[in-house]
Amino acid sequence: MLADTLLTGGTVITMDPARRVIEAGAVAVQDGKIVAIGSASELTEQVEATEIIDCTGHVIFPGLVDVHAHAGHGLIKTMGMHAGDRWEAICGEVYTQISPPISGARKRGLPPSSGCVSA
Repeated sequence: MLADTLLTGGTVITMDPARRVIEAGAVAVQDGKIVAIGSASELTEQVEATEIIDCTGHVIFPGLVDVHAHAGHGLIKTMGMHAGDRWEAICGEVYTQISPPISGARKRGLPPSSGCVSA
């Protein structure tokens, strides 16, 4: 089987009816769609991937869509617009001066696009 990306080695927490948790699991993705979920040993033999991302020590949530929102964004969305698009700069100030420091995957240097979440 071909895949664009193979996330391997992490703990896979599935949302299937059995609610499986696969230690040392893997998830294969092709064209933005999950094409296989299983153990890392199985999928590394069965899947030929363009990119392999080692998620050892992390959790993989296949298919999780993060739909949370920040109410503060709505409150500051139009601030500073008369002086150009300053929304992003204002958000940065709010998060760096008012919010607690970043933790988890980003603090450990894990790329946000990797699909791994720090355990």
